[in-house]
Amino acid sequence: MDIFLDNRDRLFFLTLLKINKEQSDFQIYAYCLMDNHIHLVLQESSVASSENNVSAIMKKLGVSYVKYFNKKYSRIGTLFQDRFKSESVENDSYLLAVIRYVLCNPCKAMITDTPWKYRWSSAGEYLTGCGGLTDVATVLPMFNDDIESVKMFMGDAMKLNEEESFLELDNKQDEKEANLKEQWKRLGFLSLEEKLKILYYEKGNSLRMLEKISGLSRFKIKSHLDFNRFL
Repeated sequence: MDIFLDNRDRLFFLTLLKINKEQSDFQIYAYCLMDNHIHLVLQESSVASSENNVSAIMKKLGVSYVKYFNKKYSRIGTLFQDRFKSESVENDSYLLAVIRYVLCNPCKAMITDTPWKYRWSSAGEYLTGCGGLTDVATVLPMFNDDIESVKMFMGDAMKLNEEESFLELDNKQDEKEANLKEQWKRLGFLSLEEKLKILYYEKGNSLRMLEKISGLSRFKIKSHLDFNRFL
């Protein structure tokens, strides 16, 4: 399901990320917030402890964000489908490939034609060379601090090697859509508003999936879900 429903949700998550970064002393080399998942490239603190390793960092982020999300949208229960997935980065070339993959995610999802246009990632920080949340000063020397070299490395995202994939999400979209269609049919005796509320709040389907099944616009669906109460 979507974990960010508006830009304030995204800003809140980035604020949490900044706070946790300061508390746990880790570095961020790339981030990208998509509608229903998050990509992070980070390095743990050099002072290892059970409180600042990747698992602890992700747990604190998750608990804080879910608490915020549930309160804002009057829901209960979990938000993230499963425990986060991770893999280690062993060398600089692999690090750069992972960063490129993360920053080009919006292009792969056909949200934008270039990573630099996407607001909710660290691509803009690399473009300007000025790190805010992202520790670009660690990565830019690999390009001799030349922003044009960085842009060339990112290249045209749509021409990237199709096999370049890191922890690619297997969302089984067709299967999910078929299951949702079946749920929609079984609730046929209910009103449109009742069906939408059950499928969104109780079954955890995303707004995007509900758009596909109902044929309604996202704005119309939100009106049936009483989103205005939380804005």
